[in-house]
Amino acid sequence: MKVALVVLSITISYLAAELILAPLLHKWFGVFKVAYLVHEDIDHRMQKNDPRRPTNSDGIRCLRESSDFPEHHYNIIFLGDSFIFGYKLPIPKSIPYKIEQNLRARFPSHNVNVENFGWVSSSPLLHYRLLRDIGHKYNPDMVIVSIDMADFHDELVKERMFHSKKIYMRFSRFPMAMSATHRFAPETYKSVLARWTGVDIPRQPFFFSHRPLEETRYLAEPLMRNLGRIHNHVRDSDAKFAVFVLPRHYQYNPREAPLNWEKDKYDLEGKYNLEPFRFFEEQKAQVDYPIYSLLPAFQQTEVFPT
Repeated sequence: MKVALVVLSITISYLAAELILAPLLHKWFGVFKVAYLVHEDIDHRMQKNDPRRPTNSDGIRCLRESSDFPEHHYNIIFLGDSFIFGYKLPIPKSIPYKIEQNLRARFPSHNVNVENFGWVSSSPLLHYRLLRDIGHKYNPDMVIVSIDMADFHDELVKERMFHSKKIYMRFSRFPMAMSATHRFAPETYKSVLARWTGVDIPRQPFFFSHRPLEETRYLAEPLMRNLGRIHNHVRDSDAKFAVFVLPRHYQYNPREAPLNWEKDKYDLEGKYNLEPFRFFEEQKAQVDYPIYSLLPAFQQTEVFPT
């Protein structure tokens, strides 16, 4: 009887902590970010007018507002994840800003503007949702999507999260347990993730570089479907659309980034490292929008490190 009471007491205390204390700790001190941030808000967009980033009134990494992108200018929207956002870089060193400066110097009479719609851990599904919601305000003449090697895995997870919202809400219901599991037992965390979604999502974030294309091609279906949704949306607005595929260093120069925090997630001399680019070569003949691989440029450059 005493044991049962102890167990019951511990269970009630734990549930009270999860349901009452954890939300307050998250609200006041920002703890349990993993359990709350993405699982509660799949879009996890940036805050509006955030002086720390900084962002504009739409939550975009730009010092200008949508009114600075009039129809008579040539406006380009860049969609992407942390590489486009420019994680840990000041705005002048981000890719969209650099491209804008180069295009303005090359075509001074065209009034070229490039808008940075990238944010950390985004992927094509989230790109589409953001573009659909606010893209029209920037009067785009061209929309460019940057694809990273992690997007194959990110898109599988986010698709399941989006279509299994009620299941994923469990993550925010038990933030203490999920945060502890994510930190101290990541493989268990991923296993639970797959079990709750009913989908066997590959555990390796760079699985497309671990296995032959014949075994992984079908897993790229969500990514290609959402690129198609972006393309259709852009085409309906009479703008141009293009996709650029960015390589990781392990695909062109294993000597780069020796301190990379993800280096244990791929093989520097892997047999299947270039399978993602073989996949996109196939896709070029199946879609009606251009796909450009930047792999050859990185393979041929004499710049080191890139």
